[in-house]
Amino acid sequence: MVAYLEDNRGCNMVFSDYYTLHAVDYIAQARKVDSAHKLFRGNIVGPCFLFRRELSQHGGSLRDDTPYTDYDYWLRAGESFNLSALHARLFFTQVPDGARRDRTLERQTRRRWRSTRSWPVRVFWRFADTDSVDRYLICPMIALVRKFNGLVRGG
Repeated sequence: MVAYLEDNRGCNMVFSDYYTLHAVDYIAQARKVDSAHKLFRGNIVGPCFLFRRELSQHGGSLRDDTPYTDYDYWLRAGESFNLSALHARLFFTQVPDGARRDRTLERQTRRRWRSTRSWPVRVFWRFADTDSVDRYLICPMIALVRKFNGLVRGG
């Protein structure tokens, strides 16, 4: 990660893929992080990250009045700083217990972050950032795009 930051001087923070563990000797899943432009849809950073001093000095401080303090920090940092994903599995972590609870906290944090935006943006995201829209609109659209890409690449 240090080498990545040294090679990419414009990058202020790098975060990497990781493994989740169910038990000490059992790897549950290899997790690949999404690119930073998807940060507004969820906390894609994960547990393995490294950032430059400039980000901590000028990115503000952690707010303890938000539901998900680290995600709030990444959202605010992503507005002014360059965040990048590094696709190398560099970390092992335990499987989190409250995945559904985490999604709820992420959504609350996004809503708080978006509360400073104009009212049309807030209204749009109030509708778009729901489980129903994810299930019935976003996921089917992503599946169609992946299917289309497979047809294009295969044909």
